[in-house]
Amino acid sequence: MALTGPTIDAPGFFGMRTYDSYLADEVEPSFLKTQFQLEPNSDILVGGLAAMMPSYQPDNKNPRFDWFEEVLENVGAATNLFEEETLTTAIVVGTAVPADHVVYAQVPAAFANHCRERLEVQTCQTFNHATERVGVVTKVIVNGANSVIGIRMMEASVAGIASTVDAIRIIGNVNPDGSHRPDAQSSQKRQRWNLAQTVRTAIKIDRRTALQKYRSMKAAWPAESKLALKRHLRQIEGMLIHGARRDTTMVGDRLTLTQGIVPALRANVPSHEQSFYNSVDVDFAGKAWADAGPLFVNQCLMLAGRYGQLTKTVICGQGFLYGMNAVAANEVSITVETGFTEYGQNVTRWTAPGIVLNFKSYEEFTNNPSYTNSGLFFDASNIRRHVITDTRLMNQLELNEANESVEGFDGAIGGWLTDMGLVHPLMETMFLMHGVGQNNITYVP
Repeated sequence: MALTGPTIDAPGFFGMRTYDSYLADEVEPSFLKTQFQLEPNSDILVGGLAAMMPSYQPDNKNPRFDWFEEVLENVGAATNLFEEETLTTAIVVGTAVPADHVVYAQVPAAFANHCRERLEVQTCQTFNHATERVGVVTKVIVNGANSVIGIRMMEASVAGIASTVDAIRIIGNVNPDGSHRPDAQSSQKRQRWNLAQTVRTAIKIDRRTALQKYRSMKAAWPAESKLALKRHLRQIEGMLIHGARRDTTMVGDRLTLTQGIVPALRANVPSHEQSFYNSVDVDFAGKAWADAGPLFVNQCLMLAGRYGQLTKTVICGQGFLYGMNAVAANEVSITVETGFTEYGQNVTRWTAPGIVLNFKSYEEFTNNPSYTNSGLFFDASNIRRHVITDTRLMNQLELNEANESVEGFDGAIGGWLTDMGLVHPLMETMFLMHGVGQNNITYVP
């Protein structure tokens, strides 16, 4: 006769129970006390661009602020040569001009304003060095586009050379023995301005939400404040790059917007923004990046390194980096190095003839399809933030009955506030390249 034991309702043995013997909601799930955030790769962290810029707080809190820039006078200009100051008789093709003969050069007013008698000038045909001849300024007449400079030639020109002159350049000044003090040359200053912009990012949490316990964070208010700060800083970064300057009204109140770097560059130095993708230049139109990209880069670097510091910061998208790397791989004159830091951030350094570039990938460009193949060159020490109110957490309210007096809201209300504008002097020191690594829009494989 076989012995039988009691019936066991749940699986298991010797008093043990398996996992599936518990009710579905009886076992508390295990959560990590954190939450993961997906953020794009970038050498510059959120808010890092603004952190690179020096800032100052003015005594006058007017949202409009002005500054002055002193510009070294223009020492060269396009020209045509004539026999008289009335610009009536052009020097005939093939005419030989003897030494001590006075010719009259038609020049722009901006150049004439910097000239005075006894300046030493050189006339020539651009790129034709055989035409270079030296003369001394004897007369200056400022008259708009028909301004005139009289030049006593110190060197004779052979037949045909004088007729091809199309450029003039100041190279020095001459003073006879016992001569009087020469007239002073005018200096050139220009006035630029911008506006401050108020940026606010609100936080609003109802009382029950704030009192809840969360598996992904200790408390709602600090977590939401941190997330709001990231949004706040990202919006400031976009404003610093793309913001449009405007002084207007909204809902009857004054509204001011600051001008970002890119619009300022377009307004003041449009030649310092170049695109390979959209170029109609004969050297690049219809061409692949692999074929014409190196020439495009070399021409842009010549302009980018003409003013300001020889070492420049370049914030760029990932496509820009890959396009520049493709050029560097085939250019023996370019050295690429890693392991450098600038403003506490890792950079890739490019050393090319006449310029050193510190590349930083920048999420504002990488995540913008129009700018992922773009790079902005600038001297970080030139740009500064005009701060009226620096970034701060405003109106943080504790959860108590007093909150009911704030719009009758049962909870906590607050937010981040920044009031600042951008000072971007000497735009000639900046440069913006587009379409790096892309084939020209009219390229056909």
